[in-house]
Amino acid sequence: MGIKSRFPLDSRNSIFECLNQGADGVEIDVQMSKDGILFAFHDAELSDLTEGQGLIHDFTADEISAINYKGLFSGKESLQRLDSIFNLLTEFPEAIITFDVKLYTASTYTPYQQAVAESIVYFIEKNPRKNLILVESQDTSFLNYFHQLSPFSPTYFYTSTFNDGIKALNTFQYQGLTMDLQNISKEQVDTLHAGNFKISLWNVQTAAENSEALEMNADYIQTDEIKDLLQKAKKR
Repeated sequence: MGIKSRFPLDSRNSIFECLNQGADGVEIDVQMSKDGILFAFHDAELSDLTEGQGLIHDFTADEISAINYKGLFSGKESLQRLDSIFNLLTEFPEAIITFDVKLYTASTYTPYQQAVAESIVYFIEKNPRKNLILVESQDTSFLNYFHQLSPFSPTYFYTSTFNDGIKALNTFQYQGLTMDLQNISKEQVDTLHAGNFKISLWNVQTAAENSEALEMNADYIQTDEIKDLLQKAKKR
């Protein structure tokens, strides 16, 4: 639901409002607590969006679950464990879920990367919708380790430039790229499709940008204007 949602980004209410509007799926930002539990949260610093302070990885799952979002929302919204969200997704059995993995830590980086990858693999493997979960990251080291552990899980390299993305796709075994709509052209999308790769577009915030993303034949569109996108997609 992005920045236009009446609920906090990554909150349970935001995710379910998105799916209830008819979206095929949602993108959820994923981080890991100090004790290895996965949470849905976007920013590095808790104080940006919540009443807490510090990094998700600084706290245990119980401590994080007691933190509320701040802002003018309808009622208190606490940070959500990923398993709690998935326990409520049974009414949307075909929903595609993209994990945008955020690797924010003050600890040693490589062991942390690996621990996050292991936690996500464990989560996916025990989940009945595991074939509908995509994993994206800006970090190729993380993606490569994750792919070793879970070779059949779709992985997407979240890149800011097409050239870096193509280089990664030609070097590693990723299914596709995640890119800002503003940083890719229709010709580049065609190049990806010709190589049997997929593209997921984000920063699609307006009706005009929905039209642009559809004209590009993007495989996934992460939009803030869901109803408009669905109406246009049905007419194609």
